[in-house]
Amino acid sequence: MTIEINLLPWRLLKRKQEKKALIVLLLTSLSVGFVVIFLINYYVESLINYQGHRNSRLQEESDLFKRQINDIKTLHGMCQLLNARMTSIHGLQQNRALIVHLFDELVNIVPDGVYLTYVKRDGAQIKIFGRAKTNHAISRMMRRIELNPWFHKPKLTEIKKNKIHAHSAANEFKLSFVVTNKG
Repeated sequence: MTIEINLLPWRLLKRKQEKKALIVLLLTSLSVGFVVIFLINYYVESLINYQGHRNSRLQEESDLFKRQINDIKTLHGMCQLLNARMTSIHGLQQNRALIVHLFDELVNIVPDGVYLTYVKRDGAQIKIFGRAKTNHAISRMMRRIELNPWFHKPKLTEIKKNKIHAHSAANEFKLSFVVTNKG
């Protein structure tokens, strides 16, 4: 007597269980994979957002520094302008007395017979246009300029006979000299 054993349903059942276990394993792996991918994506997004906030904060600070630099440049320009004004005012204060002395000394150096028609100041140089009765009067005026502590380097530029006013000052002249602040 032989025993007949039917192993077919057991094998099919085992294959079905293995297939089911494989499907469960695949679904579980797939689910875990999706969860891991989601978590990684969430982490990367949070890093990107954090870096974006840092970048925007740095941009705000950079803009603030740029505004401050522009303000500093504006203040520096204003400071230079004020320094230039102060220098100009200081120069005017120093030259105020010089102008007074110039006209005071002009009275002393102009001899009788010399008439000034035009006085021009160009920096430290003074140009005088005038008429004189004689050349000797012009020479006396130049000597007085040389002896004056406020004036230096007299230079007679032009002298010519005035034919229109023959009875008055007969010579027209142009003279220049340098004025310096004695004190």
